[in-house]
Amino acid sequence: MAAIPPSGRQYPIGHGGQRAVITEVGAGLRTYTIDGEALIDGYAEDEMCTVARGAPLLPWPNRLQDGRYEFGGVPVGLVIGLLVAAAVAARYLRKAFNAFMSSP
Repeated sequence: MAAIPPSGRQYPIGHGGQRAVITEVGAGLRTYTIDGEALIDGYAEDEMCTVARGAPLLPWPNRLQDGRYEFGGVPVGLVIGLLVAAAVAARYLRKAFNAFMSSP
């Protein structure tokens, strides 16, 4: 049986000329290419991501001015309080995970 990489199982996906590898640990985006050209600074299968490379930015921090956007001509608004709570929870979980991985 093959050893599981530090970032967990690897899930390759693709569509047309696009290819990506999503990791089991943290649902990270390890690689993303279009027609063979890398679009992100990914990391090798035998590595863990450093800092937050490839980490999902959910719920889109610092990406939606005033929590509003338009999709298909329809205005959409997000509840800012929920976004703040989710961002705080994500930050706490990331710190806890890093502390756990750093412990002997």
